Amino acid sequence: MTNVAGGTQAQAKKIDPIRKSSDVEALREGISDLGDSVSDMASRHYRNARDTATDALDEATLASKETLTLPWASDWALVSY
Repeated sequence: MTNVAGGTQAQAKKIDPIRKSSDVEALREGISDLGDSVSDMASRHYRNARDTATDALDEATLASKETLTLPWASDWALVSY
């Protein structure tokens, strides 16, 4: 800022238009890369959660079937209280 007749005036900064254009393009690429990274991370977490839930359901189903096929399990059904 410089004093001009008792007032102040902001000095305009000269910007190279070619550099400005390349800076904007770099910023766009950075934002795009960030979006891709977030999307990949979300997809990976979704797959892991889905696989974990599927594995738990499969194990529960198998355990349920094994319990029903145990030889002593049918004896319990015959017991009256």
